[in-house]
Amino acid sequence: MSTSPSVENQTNVELPAPVLEAVHLRKEFPVRGKMFGPSLAVHAVEDATVTLRPGRATALVGESGSGKTTVARMLARIYNPTSGTIKFRGSRSRSPRAPRRCGPIAATCS
Repeated sequence: MSTSPSVENQTNVELPAPVLEAVHLRKEFPVRGKMFGPSLAVHAVEDATVTLRPGRATALVGESGSGKTTVARMLARIYNPTSGTIKFRGSRSRSPRAPRRCGPIAATCS
């Protein structure tokens, strides 16, 4: 997934403060290998930066397998990023809450 300069950076319009801001996100998933072999990882996302502002629509666009869903899951705090920062209303976001039971099936509730 590649990033390009956004339209909002090319105008002189005063923008509202970001609601959610993710900078240099990276996500690696460990792969089970041999017990004493080298540790392996799948690099799902490399250096993704996203800013969500009130009153604006933001699209995450990329090829199949480029990490769009993984970025969305990190923003929703379903996954912890391997590195990078996520800020909600200017404050660094904490690690995700554990899913709560919402009946017979475990699901994430708000």
